[in-house]
Order: sequence, then structure tokens, then C-alpha cells
Amino acid sequence: MKNAPDLKHVPTGVQGYIQALEARVADDAKHIGELNQRVEQLEEQVRLLQAERYAPKSEKRKDRVFDEAEQIVRTEPCDENDEGVQSALPDTGLPSASQPERRKAGRKPLPAYLTREPVEYDLPEDQRGCPCCGNPMHRIGEDVSEQLHVEVKWTVRKNIRSKWACRHCERHAEHTPVVLAPMPVQPIPGSHADASVIATVATAKYVDGMPLYRMQAALARWQIPVSRGTLAHWVIRPSELHYGRLYDALHKTLLSQPLIHGDETTVQVLKEPGKSASSKSYMNERASPPRGCGESRPHPAPQSETTRSTRTSEESHVCCHRRNRSRQERICDSWS
Repeated sequence: MKNAPDLKHVPTGVQGYIQALEARVADDAKHIGELNQRVEQLEEQVRLLQAERYAPKSEKRKDRVFDEAEQIVRTEPCDENDEGVQSALPDTGLPSASQPERRKAGRKPLPAYLTREPVEYDLPEDQRGCPCCGNPMHRIGEDVSEQLHVEVKWTVRKNIRSKWACRHCERHAEHTPVVLAPMPVQPIPGSHADASVIATVATAKYVDGMPLYRMQAALARWQIPVSRGTLAHWVIRPSELHYGRLYDALHKTLLSQPLIHGDETTVQVLKEPGKSASSKSYMNERASPPRGCGESRPHPAPQSETTRSTRTSEESHVCCHRRNRSRQERICDSWS
């Protein structure tokens, strides 16, 4: 302790009392520091909870980026059986890490439609002797286990179009026509992206919720220089050229179904012309369930609307529209 008083001339009993008080003060200061740190942690948790509950939707934190796996492993069961894995690893001499208790669940089989690629492991020739007597061993069977495998691969499709010309015209005619072999119409003429890339970008953005800047960073790890503006072009341009026809085809198929379900949900559009960021828009979803063995997927037909008043009278009444040969039945929402 700095500037500590000289206790040489103080009685021994008083010295012990003073030292005990100093130790108590040090313990109290340490305890106060721990409490202050705990208060800061609780205040941060309260702030985050209030932000998630009351902040605008554009500012809410839907998922925790860093501790998501740690949170899920405490609550969700794991179907992986890692018993025996620790014994297969080399002994490092370090103490094993304590693992939280997990709820046991049966392992679900991998989908049958996935291609099975056999990978065989066999004993080398010099290890086929019996470990007991040394005589040669013979194969009695095999142990089969399955692991899920994925390969992420980007390739460049090099389109080579043959050119054809007439030798007779080259020698005798003033003009030699050149015929170029046709190739399929591209989704975005003159673009580096083919249909698979456009579908991947659209799925990542609208199904997986990945922003374009993260796609740009992911492509940069593959040393593929694609700007956010180009990614945005790959999202917007196909919708202008092709998605309208896809929607019309889905809508036509939907109207041919015997049962149509419809519902709406409110959505918030941050930058919508003529409307504030806090105003509501509506997403009208209509779909038909599978008919039976012949169909395995429903036929959705989503539609975005700024207000309810923009709907037609036919669209505004469909919540459940059932048709048969003799009559039509409709079950409408309360507002329709």
C-alpha cells in the first residue's frame, strides 16, 4: 500500500486490528467491482431486450451473431452421437473440457434421394496378420456409416460458338456469309451470370435473408470480383424480364385448383415512394394444398400491395375459395 503509516510504535493488538480492517476494505472493493460489472451486464441485457421489443423492425436484432450456437446447444436436442470419438483422438495429456448435458434424441436418417458415393477403407497388406497368432486374416464383412458431404464449387462456363462459311462464296462471290451457331437465350443478355447464379443470389437474399454486401464478401473469398451494384442488377433485372411470366403461370395454375387458401400479412417497407418508413403495406398470400399422390407441393401466388383499397373485388374476398361441379364456396376474412 502506498503512503502506508508507520505502525512500529503502535501496540501489537492495534496493528492486527488495523491490518484486518485493511484486508476487509480490499475485499469490499473487490466485491463492489464485481457488482458494478454485473450491473453493467444486466443493463446491457435490458437495453438489448428493450431494443428487440420496442425498436423499429429495421433495428431489431433477430439473431445473435456470435453466441447463437452456444444458446441453441443448451435448449435444442442434438441427434449426433459422438460417443467413442474422444477415444479415437490422440491423448494430448490435457484435461478434457466439460460439456453441458444435452437432451438425447434419435438420429434422423439422411434423405434417400441424395447420391451415395462409396469411400472404402481397407487394411494394408502388412496389417492383415492376426494380432493373436499372426496367421493371415480374411474379410468377414464391413461396417457402413454415412456422413453428409457438400462441395461448394464455382466454375466458368466457356461458351464456344462455331462459325461457318462457304468456300465457294469465298472464291467466287463478292460477299461471304458467316453463320454463327446459336446458343440458348440468356436470362440477362450480356451478363456474366447464368441462370444458376441468378437463382443462387435470389434464393440467398429472399429465402436465406443474406444481404448483398455479405454475398459480395463471400464471393471475394473466392477471388470473384463482383460489386454490390452488379448483384443488385442480377436481382432486379430478371424480375423485370421474366418473373412476371412466372407469376402469371403460378396464378393460372392456382386458379385451376379445387381449393385455394388466402391470407394477408403486414409488411414494413423502409423506402417506399409516397409513404413513411413506419407505415404498413400488405402481402397477400394465396396457395393451394397438394391434391394427393400426384402432387407433392402447393401452388403459391404471393402479391404485394400498398393498401387494401387497391385490391379488386374478386381478390379481396378470397380467404378460402372452394370450387366443385355444383357450387362455389367462399370463407372470407372479417374485414372483407
